[in-house]
Amino acid sequence: MDRDLMHELAWQITGLPVPAQQDEADFAAALHRVETFLAEYRHVPDPKAGDAYEARLGSWLDAERAADEHGALSQKRRERIQQVVGPEWRAAG
Repeated sequence: MDRDLMHELAWQITGLPVPAQQDEADFAAALHRVETFLAEYRHVPDPKAGDAYEARLGSWLDAERAADEHGALSQKRRERIQQVVGPEWRAAG
């Protein structure tokens, strides 16, 4: 199913638009921020953290996890996240 059709069907079913995918540069920058965070703090960012920066990174990972669960995350991006975060990126934040 092509992306435009998927967005149209999602809108028809839920009445809500499907959020646009990040472009490659934005994705790479976000993943780099997660990688830097992991190197410094030695844990996966928590979306419920009291620190706003960690919470944003954790929320980004949650969004990527949700996209993957709905078949909207490319295999390339899934593999890149797993290379940086490890298999625990699939665990709920």
